[in-house]
Amino acid sequence: GVNPGAALSPQPAGIPSGQVAEAAASLSWRARPAMAQAKISSSVKSGGGGGGGEAAQQAGGGQLRGRFFRSTSMADRSSRLVESLDQLERRVEALRDAASSMEQEKETLLEMIHNIQNSQDMRNISEGEREELNLTAKRLMGRTLTVEVSVETIRNPQQQESLFHATQIIDEIVSTRTEGKRNKTNRLEEDF
Repeated sequence: GVNPGAALSPQPAGIPSGQVAEAAASLSWRARPAMAQAKISSSVKSGGGGGGGEAAQQAGGGQLRGRFFRSTSMADRSSRLVESLDQLERRVEALRDAASSMEQEKETLLEMIHNIQNSQDMRNISEGEREELNLTAKRLMGRTLTVEVSVETIRNPQQQESLFHATQIIDEIVSTRTEGKRNKTNRLEEDF
């Protein structure tokens, strides 16, 4: 079989054909600057030495080692930076998830302590035991309240304004319902 790409891309000496095909397949739009870098590198090599060639090699970020010139292309640098940022993003999301879980755990603990303080079992024990258990519950409540965890959502001004309006509407509904209940309670008390 004849390789149709062989005429367009000559096989570099010493590199297995599978690796060349693999490298060619992995080229993307991000790798295009690497092609330009390779052209600059090859023109510097063929330019014949002299001070100008070394200055161009140093400007390109490469190192001169004997007769071989090795350069890290812009695409390689960009790829490494993107990969690092992707890893950091995953870690930031894991941190936010852990912090949210901690917030929920704090709320759960506070509710449990409150429930124990107001439980029927607390009322059915001796005064001395109740006082001792209440002191322990208050100490635990205080220690739990000293833990502050906050996960905030970053909002643009339009989102901030929408949240403000939604909160106002909810507050008005709650206020109206609370007033309605008070009025009904007052009427019932007046009737009896």
